[in-house]
Amino acid sequence: MSELTLKEVVEITNGTGSNLFDLSSVVTNAVYDSREAIPGSLFAAFNGATNNGHDFATAAISQGALAALVSEPVLAPSILVPDVLSALVKLAKANRARLNCPILALTGSSGKTTTKDLLIDLLGSLGPVLAPAGSRNNELGMPATLIGADRNSAAVVLEMGARHKGNIRELCEIARPNIVGITLIGSAHLGEFGSREAIMHTKGEIVELLADDGVAVLNADQAESRIIASKTNGKVWYAGFAPGADIQISNLSLDASSRPRFSLNTPAGKLTTQLNLIGKHQAENAAIAVGMALAAGVSLSEIEVGLAAAKPRSALRMATSVIFGVTVIDDSYNANPESMKAALAALGQMACQGKRIAVLGEMAELGTAATQLHQEVGAATEVADLLVGVGTWGNEILAGAAAAKLSNQRRISVANQAEAVEFLRHEIKSGDLVLFKASRAAGFDAVAAHLRQVLATKER
Repeated sequence: MSELTLKEVVEITNGTGSNLFDLSSVVTNAVYDSREAIPGSLFAAFNGATNNGHDFATAAISQGALAALVSEPVLAPSILVPDVLSALVKLAKANRARLNCPILALTGSSGKTTTKDLLIDLLGSLGPVLAPAGSRNNELGMPATLIGADRNSAAVVLEMGARHKGNIRELCEIARPNIVGITLIGSAHLGEFGSREAIMHTKGEIVELLADDGVAVLNADQAESRIIASKTNGKVWYAGFAPGADIQISNLSLDASSRPRFSLNTPAGKLTTQLNLIGKHQAENAAIAVGMALAAGVSLSEIEVGLAAAKPRSALRMATSVIFGVTVIDDSYNANPESMKAALAALGQMACQGKRIAVLGEMAELGTAATQLHQEVGAATEVADLLVGVGTWGNEILAGAAAAKLSNQRRISVANQAEAVEFLRHEIKSGDLVLFKASRAAGFDAVAAHLRQVLATKER
């Protein structure tokens, strides 16, 4: 929890307190969703596209929040400031200045949250680790997370996302991480950045403010990593399959559930492990996490224990359930070309006594390259016995599959999620594997949930 008192919050933000009960009260954390408020929270009232956060200040206080950070008067204990986001950033910077523990920050086009979750397990031997429950990787979520750290925190793990050039630099100026990692440079948000090169330079901002004694862990298998490495005076470790990588993956195999077993050669020695995560790409995420954990001072033996014990923490990321003999794989949190192909590869490696069914939809924010990139994903669907394309962009995936000679009998087009569920209701049988993947906005989590309900009814 934070060590900032309400008095300090008022002073740091140069705000005006109103109806504050006890200025010596210590803020436990910062939230911007009133439903997440707990005793001791500071509620940051933002005005969104559809809701005015100030309307929820009283609700946050009723759940135990000490005060609301507001830019307009409210009938609740509050601190009035000109701009809530600027005030939140000031508080995050002030709290960061009090911390002596390692601050680890991750970015990349995909794999950030899974790698962050792995890091939490690997760093646990150091003591209490502060990290967001989800991603919280933007200009709101990351400062709010940082405000929750205190002198008892053994490490802080942060995610950093980007929507435009300079985003990552802005977040680094707040967090001042001393250990950073980039999972990979890919095509996510290509529509906003315009080119993969622009994505590389923006993600690469994470290394630019590293001190000379800082450490950056980069993907050994991408040429972009060398360009990014040239932008830092800190130490650089490369992690991946490439010969000579500082954290090198070798002897990779996948079990019947597509969980990777592999060895890692590291500066601290060699380890062999099996992850309880699905897909070859998880070995690559683990290599990045191991490099960062080593840089934070975790021993190799403790890392080995952490890897073996690591379990999926975040929902909708290759979340697997078996109902009525059908394995439902819900990977609907988000999608981009790289993560789509990784999920399909994992599907192809999983033992299956029935059909492998891939239910795929839109990958958002790909700009003018969207058609080509959806069709490229379609070309990677040969692992599926049945490909269900949902909506307009699902049809582009189907077009790519057709060009790659996936037969008509293996390609099904449905207009929307409801049609997908209705088709699957009659198609699936015990022994089948069903993968759901699309960008978050497509709402495929609801499709997967509906199918699970249908299967549960059959099971009864």
